[in-house]
Amino acid sequence: VLGCAKVMGYAGMISSISAFCIAVAGGLYPILAPWIGAVGAFVTGSGTSSGMLFGPIQSQAATALGVSDYWMVALNALGVAAGKMISPQTLAIGLAAVLVRGKDAELLGAVLPYAAGMLVLMSAIAMLGRSLCAGTLGTSLSAGIRGHSLNVVCSRVSPMTSRLKASPMTRPLACDF
Repeated sequence: VLGCAKVMGYAGMISSISAFCIAVAGGLYPILAPWIGAVGAFVTGSGTSSGMLFGPIQSQAATALGVSDYWMVALNALGVAAGKMISPQTLAIGLAAVLVRGKDAELLGAVLPYAAGMLVLMSAIAMLGRSLCAGTLGTSLSAGIRGHSLNVVCSRVSPMTSRLKASPMTRPLACDF
C-alpha cells in the first residue's frame, strides 16, 4: 500500500483524484473527508496506510478549498477510527481472539451502525470546523478555559490559508484549524 501511495504521487494520480473530488463535492468536500479516511482504513486495515494513501489527496483538496491542510488531514485520520471498526482484518482478528468462527457477517452487522453514526457525526464536525475558520461566517466565539474567558475571532488571512487569532485582550492562542 505504501508503495502504491508513492507511485500514485509520482504519477500525478493524487492531483487528479483530488481535482475530481473537489469538482464533484465542491465546498461540501469536508463532509467527505472522514468517509475517505474510513474507506482507506477499511480497504487497507491500517490507519497508517490510509494516511499514506489518502493524506496527500486530503492536503491538496484543502489547499484548493482554502482551508487548513492540517484540519483536512486530521479529518481523514478521524475517519480511520470508523473504518478500522468495520475492516475485515479487524473483524477477523477480534473473532479469532475469542475463538469464534463464521460470525464475521453478524459482527459486521452489529458494528456497522456505530461506524456509520460516527461518520455522520464526524462529517458534522468537519463542516463546523470549516465554517469556524474558513472565513465563511466571520464568527467570533467565546470559550471558558479553566475559569478564564478567552475571546477568539476567526478571520481570513489570505486566499489560501486561515488562522485563528486571539483578541488583543487575551494571550495568543496556538491553534490552526
